[in-house]
Amino acid sequence: MRQIIADIGASLPWLVCVEDGQIFGYAYATKWLARAAYQHMVKGSVYLCDATAGKEFGNTLYRTLIAEFQKLQVHIVISGIVFQNLASIALSKKIWLETAARFVQVGKKLDRWIYLGYWQRVL
Repeated sequence: MRQIIADIGASLPWLVCVEDGQIFGYAYATKWLARAAYQHMVKGSVYLCDATAGKEFGNTLYRTLIAEFQKLQVHIVISGIVFQNLASIALSKKIWLETAARFVQVGKKLDRWIYLGYWQRVL
């Protein structure tokens, strides 16, 4: 985790969801591509522990992340989600992300091929 934080640096937001002193999740952004033409595009990521179901923490983290993007003059936010993760797909739709791409069998988890989708939102 330290390496991820170090790689991202201080130029993009990193949020932590804490309630009653317990960490329930986090959100951060990375640059999508290094070339100057893509400087107004970021990839947003939200991670939550299982105990957060129904507590709206994901919604709050994403909305806060998007508000931070708007301050930074980000034009497009994208998010990559494994198609088997139905809760993340539901969250992406809730915050008005639109389906942008679908990749089949691009990774393997627990001995199963995963399908990866990308959603995007124009800010």
